[in-house]
Amino acid sequence: MTIRKKLLAIVLSIAMLCGLMPGMALAAENGENLLQNPSFEDGLSGWTNPDNAWVAIPNVPGYSEHSAVHGKYFVWVPKAEGKDTICVYQDVALNGHNPGEVLELSTQTRNWDQTPRDESKIVLKFLDAAGNVLKEYSQQDSNTKWHKLTVSGPLPGGAVKARAELWAIRHTVDADAYYDDVSLKVLGGTVPVINNQVTPSSSWSGTWSAKGVSGTTNDLDLNDAFYIEQEGEVVYITYYSSAESNTVYGNMKGKINSDGSITGLNWFGENTGQPDVTVSITRSGNTMKIIRTYPNGSQRDILAAEKIADSYPKDKIFTGNKNAILGNTTEQPANNTVPTPDNAVPVTVTGGKNQATTSVFNGVTGVTVSFRTSGVIGYRLYRSESAGSLGISVTDFYITANNFTDVNVEPNTTYYYTLKEVLAEADPLNGKREQIGDVLATWTVKTAGTVGHGFADTSKTRHFIMLKIDDPKMSVDGEAKEVDPGRGTAPIILRGRTMVPIRSIVEAMGGNVGWDQGSREVSLKVSSIDVRMWVDKNELTKNSTKSKIDVAPSIINNRTFVPLRFGTENLDCQVDWINSTKSIVIVWSE
Repeated sequence: MTIRKKLLAIVLSIAMLCGLMPGMALAAENGENLLQNPSFEDGLSGWTNPDNAWVAIPNVPGYSEHSAVHGKYFVWVPKAEGKDTICVYQDVALNGHNPGEVLELSTQTRNWDQTPRDESKIVLKFLDAAGNVLKEYSQQDSNTKWHKLTVSGPLPGGAVKARAELWAIRHTVDADAYYDDVSLKVLGGTVPVINNQVTPSSSWSGTWSAKGVSGTTNDLDLNDAFYIEQEGEVVYITYYSSAESNTVYGNMKGKINSDGSITGLNWFGENTGQPDVTVSITRSGNTMKIIRTYPNGSQRDILAAEKIADSYPKDKIFTGNKNAILGNTTEQPANNTVPTPDNAVPVTVTGGKNQATTSVFNGVTGVTVSFRTSGVIGYRLYRSESAGSLGISVTDFYITANNFTDVNVEPNTTYYYTLKEVLAEADPLNGKREQIGDVLATWTVKTAGTVGHGFADTSKTRHFIMLKIDDPKMSVDGEAKEVDPGRGTAPIILRGRTMVPIRSIVEAMGGNVGWDQGSREVSLKVSSIDVRMWVDKNELTKNSTKSKIDVAPSIINNRTFVPLRFGTENLDCQVDWINSTKSIVIVWSE
């Protein structure tokens, strides 16, 4: 038995012997939670524990890994008894609720940090009077930090009760799944139901899910969710990474054509209203496809989704600019388009074996390339001012990340780029040179006159950091590093702003990050610049000068996230936002 298990066993035994039974159940918040004892403050009262394996345990003093999200108790399976799956559940009568109403089951859950890691699974079931399961919806994951897991579905005809199930899926000795703050509530609105099948209307408004729908080309997009609001011939689309996630990939505004397709789309990854002219949407019945067509004619990231409801949760509202002018999908961006100070513009990739999966952008920070890795040890990016010449490598060491920003370029200059694979590194002692492989991509670009604009001394060396939404890795001058070392934390979108755990970013710039627990102040110091922000306050100071920010720092899963734009731009960095890849490029000078 591990020290952790011994400690928990002692705490549990003391609680039982001393009669330290949990206290009264928490009242349902605003009367919305249909469950009894949702936070286990009254032990397992109201819950069915068929294997008698689950127990409500109190917080362990001084042991943060074993503390409830709220209150004093949470539940856990101290002994799996050889079973791979262990369940505790609660039934709720559905008197007064109608078919089509959407119910949501959510909980806070976490798993012990071990290999292999056990899993948490929640199941929402609808049962008839005989106890038969008419419909069920489930969601599972594995995460070492407390986080929210959510699943929802419409009430089918004939259902008389809903069952909320919490599962521990064992992969090791114990079934290390922990739960707290369980909620079952009606979201509001109804979905048409015939013979227990959802039958959405022909309108675009409602909930669309990529889960289980064939036609999506990127495995990372298989859980995407789309919430669409239709006003006449115009639609507003909010794009989430999953139905359970609070991460918004972006918002789109488009026009419904006479053939039922949607074009003229604007993409609002940062509420800028910049048109993404490569996007179009087609629909067949209750299935839609979102297709991006690149300037070279290639198609990438085809997303397929099925309409599962005519309504959507009210908190999934459109956060883009509803007044933005619709884009024009027939126009292709020119190579030499001058970028705005906030956004890079796409560049045509003209050749190479990875031409279709390579993206290039021309911005005020420089020339940025993102590409699909090919299983080699690294990559060389060459730059030349003469057509037909390979030129020089833009870095001394080969690149290990799958993205790079060439910041050492001159304004209003035409460059010819070649991206190649590195198959083996040099071994001078054995007379071996670095082995270069195939050409992955080639392109030509004329840099903008604004490159390097904003730096007082353009002769100083510039560096870059590249981040991507929902990616725990970042590229620092071409070297892959973790955004939040050891924790797997990634940048997210919150109310249209990119939020990041800022420490590694500032430290990569040679600065320091401070935290004051009492005032909940975050301080960022780079060279002579001192930026201060406060959790849940829309205020920022730069060297004691106050200004307002529209999204305040937040604590999410015990990590402090700050709005990247306000943090970095006030540290006198240049920032480019690449909407189509959800990437951010930060450039600073020494």
